Amino acid sequence: MMDALLHPTLPFQWYGLWAITTPLCLTFIPPKPYRAYVSCSILFSILIKAQLFYEIDPSKENASIALIFQGVLFGLFFYTFNLFFLVEYPEFTDYRIGIETLDDVRSLKQGTWKKFKWAVARTSISTITGHGWNWQIRDSKAVGKEKKEWLKSFIIHDLIIKYTIFDILFHLYLSTDYIKYDAWGPNNVKDLIFMHPQSQLSPIKQLLLTVGSLYCVYFGIEMMYKIVVFINVYLLGTYELHDYPEIFGSFNGAYTVKSLWGNVWHKLMYQLAVPQSQYLAGRDFKAKHLGKAPRFGNEMRNKYLMYLLVFVFTGIFHATATLNMPWNVGAGYNINAPFAEHLPRFISRCFYSFFFFPCQFMLILVETFVIKCYKKYIGVRLPQGAVKVIGIAWIGLSEMYLLELYIDEMAKSGFKIGELVVPNTPVHLLYEHYIEGR
Repeated sequence: MMDALLHPTLPFQWYGLWAITTPLCLTFIPPKPYRAYVSCSILFSILIKAQLFYEIDPSKENASIALIFQGVLFGLFFYTFNLFFLVEYPEFTDYRIGIETLDDVRSLKQGTWKKFKWAVARTSISTITGHGWNWQIRDSKAVGKEKKEWLKSFIIHDLIIKYTIFDILFHLYLSTDYIKYDAWGPNNVKDLIFMHPQSQLSPIKQLLLTVGSLYCVYFGIEMMYKIVVFINVYLLGTYELHDYPEIFGSFNGAYTVKSLWGNVWHKLMYQLAVPQSQYLAGRDFKAKHLGKAPRFGNEMRNKYLMYLLVFVFTGIFHATATLNMPWNVGAGYNINAPFAEHLPRFISRCFYSFFFFPCQFMLILVETFVIKCYKKYIGVRLPQGAVKVIGIAWIGLSEMYLLELYIDEMAKSGFKIGELVVPNTPVHLLYEHYIEGR
């Protein structure tokens, strides 16, 4: 993964320019009255160059990884708008609890080194974690481990144990004809459609591949996050562990789809999806940003409209990744999308990449209604073990079908999973000897 990220096919020079120009705008352009317009004019020009006028050669090694990232980074347009128009004057409101006070931040002078350091932290740490500032989400506990304990856990549990599990599950994918033939091989275009009669994979194998893919995504996100922690805390010493709270949470006894997305899954999309969703839903975004009680927008309809918009924006970011893929290994569109041959290709290519996320909103509505009816009309208190079993079964059944269609769409888009192979690991050497060596 890191080799793919460092590959020169991705326009790092333009994204790097965006990353350094953003804190420079906060540092040197006075907050009032025209910072937002000047900054966005500069930053949007950089992003347009990186997104629309920088073509990645799909024939190059690791090109599909670069294309995915180029598509996902479309979200930087939203982040830039949120920072300069919705937040607008972060130095008037934002500070890291336990590290600085609001007065400390407000006293920083424009154009100084201290202001620049604060601006870098404001535009990097909060982007990665979605936590850490006084007005942001606080449902994830800050890292409470000592440095030696964290490093020991990182080496033993993450680099050895978790990576070995990832490597095994990853190579299970590589051993299937479905992956070897880019999901378009003979008679396997229906392989990841659950219980489809044309699928060459049994439901057990489909389940194993789906769970394996979920674990691989989880591990990849967590590992990239922890590598950033290791570099900034241990190598550079520029931040402390409490700047990086755990990126994944837990169910906390609530085994629901709502808890899965609200508590368990990663917060990387927070900065890209939540601010504009709150704003468009009519909620008092400024009040929350200022740490005050919202004056309006607390009604149930505003709350659920915000949930819907968050999933819509998340779907947009994933769909742009799918649209960016080469799509030159099969039909040129997702043959499994509804009415695929009749839809415009830009829709058929990202149908499930987008639909998967708004569908989560519908699942949340269904389970909320069922839970309310159960409490009102039945009211039998179940043991926690039974609640856990029922909840996990519901999440698995409700997610598996859509998740497989989403994975299938990514595979058909030309995503080369083999680009993620780390050579010379024990698992890979065994795979080459016993599977490919046959």
